[in-house]
Amino acid sequence: MNRINEYLNDIIESIEKIEKYTKGMTYHEYAEDNKTIDGVERNFIKLGDIINRISKDFQKTHNSIPWKEMVSIRNVLTHEYKEVKDEIVWNTTKDDLPKTKAMIKKIVEKI
Repeated sequence: MNRINEYLNDIIESIEKIEKYTKGMTYHEYAEDNKTIDGVERNFIKLGDIINRISKDFQKTHNSIPWKEMVSIRNVLTHEYKEVKDEIVWNTTKDDLPKTKAMIKKIVEKI
C-alpha cells in the first residue's frame, strides 16, 4: 500500500473512532462525558497530523475535502485548548465528518 492510501485509511479510521465514541449520544450527553470528549479530541488532533503529511498538491487535486478546516481544528485543540467549544466539535462530528469520510472513501477506491 502506498503512503497516500495509508494516510487516507488512517483518516477513515480516526473518523470511525469518533463516530463510534459518539454513537447514540446527544450533545448534552457528550458535553458531560469527559472521556468521550478526550477520545474525540485526540482523534481530531490525529486527523490534523495525518493531513499535514499529505502533499499540498494532493490536497489541491482533491479540494472538496475540508483539509484546511480539519487542520485548523487540530491546531485549536492542540494550542488553544482553553478556547475549544464542545458544541463546535460536536457539530463537526455529526454534520461534517460523515460527508468527509464518504468523500475520502471514494478517493481510496479510485487509487
